[in-house]
Amino acid sequence: MSRRPLFRPASQRAARHDDWLGQAVLLQPVSMRLIAWSMLAFAACLMVFIFHAQYTKRVAASGLLAPDAGLLKVQSPQPGVIVERRVREGQQVAAGQVLYVVSSEVMFAQEDNRSRGAAAETLGNLQSRQSLVQSDAEQASQVAARENAQARARVASMQGEIAQLDQSLAVQAERLASKQVQYERHEQAQAQGFLSPLALQLKRDELLEQQSRLHDMQRNRLGLVRELAEAQAAVDTAAGKLALARSGYQRQILDIEQDRVAQQTRGRVLVTAPQAGQVTAVLAEPGQRIDGQTLLTIVPAGSQLEAQIFVPTHAIGFIREGDPVAIRLAAYPNEGYAKFEGRVLEVPNATLSKQEQADAPDAAGEARYRVRVGLPAQSIRVDGTLHKLRAGMAVDVRFPQERRTLAEWIFAPLYRLQETL
Repeated sequence: MSRRPLFRPASQRAARHDDWLGQAVLLQPVSMRLIAWSMLAFAACLMVFIFHAQYTKRVAASGLLAPDAGLLKVQSPQPGVIVERRVREGQQVAAGQVLYVVSSEVMFAQEDNRSRGAAAETLGNLQSRQSLVQSDAEQASQVAARENAQARARVASMQGEIAQLDQSLAVQAERLASKQVQYERHEQAQAQGFLSPLALQLKRDELLEQQSRLHDMQRNRLGLVRELAEAQAAVDTAAGKLALARSGYQRQILDIEQDRVAQQTRGRVLVTAPQAGQVTAVLAEPGQRIDGQTLLTIVPAGSQLEAQIFVPTHAIGFIREGDPVAIRLAAYPNEGYAKFEGRVLEVPNATLSKQEQADAPDAAGEARYRVRVGLPAQSIRVDGTLHKLRAGMAVDVRFPQERRTLAEWIFAPLYRLQETL
């Protein structure tokens, strides 16, 4: 009986070869190929986007709206109590227009239990003093005028005496000339023996007497001329004294008037507008005591609103004039209404002082620069209604900083790490 193998011949032949399990068949569906190529294309596009697309870093800063000509904060020149307010919120005022009336008068009690202001008391005393000075000035003027009139009368009288004396001198000169002729004739007669020496001597005595009278009259005239000069000097002196007295009294009156005006200024002060504009932020009311604080604010006429942004020092480096910026108004919560674009007008070279930085919304901490940003319009439209922008509105602004590709931003930490090593 023949032995039969346990396995079939075909299976034994297959076991002697490597392909006993059969051939591997790779299944590659079309969808898998499409997905693979899509992923590859996406990766390529992503790499191109990362190395070519750019992103601008922005920094946010806050500020407020303010006129480009600045805000005029009106204060009283001296402390006191507000008696009257003559303007209202939003009113247009002219330069020099009265805004407030402030009283700084101090009241004190009198013996009759009535109160009277110190300024009024001082003004009364100054008025009395001025009246006395004016009375003294009038009396002094009258006395000086009388002295001047007397001196002028004396001058006129002496001038008349001199004129009469001149006439007498002319007559006396004629008499002397006549006596001189008579003496010469008698002298010739005596020489011819017709006249005795005694008679000639008498004629000579008469001639000498006339000469003596002429000399006396001339001496008197010199004395009158001297007295006339003294009288004229007295007239000039009296006129000078009168002018000096008037000047002195006038000076006293002016001093008193100056004191009176100063006292009135201390009593009532008129606070006026330094420039034409619109009144806003009225803070002081009648009856309120003030001492250096701001009474109201004036927006200068013709000024345009701009955004004044307080930028910290670490963010100022890349800000340039003319850069477009995104502005958002905090007064309007809807971002669609509140956002608009502006441009940087001015970038300062120095930070704000501590006093100036007090106006910043976030004043504490780092020093800041005041950057001016121009607005595209002076109003915004909300739900079809035009709303006018107001000074003092809070704004947030985003400034553009450095611009890099996405790859540079992704690898920036590695760059910084490389720089530190």
